[in-house]
Amino acid sequence: MKGFLRPADECGPMKINCSMMDVTVAMALEEVDMRLHAWTISCEKVRVCMTPDEVPIKSYVFYSIGCMYCNVSLDRLKKMVQYYFRSHKGEDVANGIGRCLREWGINKIFTVTVDNTSSNDVTVKELSKKLTKMGTNLMNGNHLHVRCMAHIMNLVVQDSLKESSVSIERVRYAVRYVRQSPTRLKRFQEYFDDEQLNCKNILCLDVPTRWNSTYLMLRRAVEFKSAFSHYAPSEIGLRHYLEHSYIEVGIPTGELLSSDWENVKRITKFLEIFYLLTLKISGSCYFTSNIHFLEICTVAVYLKQLIANEDTVLSEMAKKMKEKFNKYWGDPEKLIKTIFI
Repeated sequence: MKGFLRPADECGPMKINCSMMDVTVAMALEEVDMRLHAWTISCEKVRVCMTPDEVPIKSYVFYSIGCMYCNVSLDRLKKMVQYYFRSHKGEDVANGIGRCLREWGINKIFTVTVDNTSSNDVTVKELSKKLTKMGTNLMNGNHLHVRCMAHIMNLVVQDSLKESSVSIERVRYAVRYVRQSPTRLKRFQEYFDDEQLNCKNILCLDVPTRWNSTYLMLRRAVEFKSAFSHYAPSEIGLRHYLEHSYIEVGIPTGELLSSDWENVKRITKFLEIFYLLTLKISGSCYFTSNIHFLEICTVAVYLKQLIANEDTVLSEMAKKMKEKFNKYWGDPEKLIKTIFI
């Protein structure tokens, strides 16, 4: 044992020191790069579109501030200019962003894009006051706050899924059951046809609060519908699992029926346009502000068509979405006027 521990003790610290050196050098290079970008922004006197992002790590909250701007040559540039640990309270976040901006010499902010939460409302309101004191608050900060379109779309679509929650839950529990064990997955694969055997895709489980992951789960499950149809009758464990799983308190999930697959197919087709839209407006390598208004109009027209649809399930889903849609975008006064330009 001593012979084993001695070499381990000798090589252990060397690895740790190398790792710390690598991290230190990387952080130093990043610091120089960040200062160069901040200096460029302050020298060119451009207005910056800013996006604070929050990542909770254990008992801390890690914030990064992304800045996007165009230089005098109209080149689109993007850079993370600062990182810091603070609480997630709106006032604290605003104070942290203010210190960051002062440190880097950035005082001209065009917009601040954040998720639609009450704490972010407070953050932007407090930040607007700070910019007013600096004398750089454009149009008195009336159009400073930009609500993340992708986040609002998530809220809008999430409400609609409640209309078909039973079918979705049955498919979700069936997928979870198969994925819980390599043995179950291997047995499930025995029912694949030739095309599915050569396919690298396999069942994926969603995050229930993220409808786009639910869409991907349902789309993948529909591809393996035939396998499920043969697997379910022969798998007693699956039937037992569904009977003893609950959608809500006192409401069992129940057996996966053919009508559930029909519902899931319709829901998948229904969600596809919103999934593609979310990918389009979530792009980070191109400008999205110029397509903001057009895409809102596209959603409004699509929902209007769905409400008039003869399919009662889709019609009810569209009505739920329209209610939430109107809350954020139904009144033109709620829209940021700069998106019309």
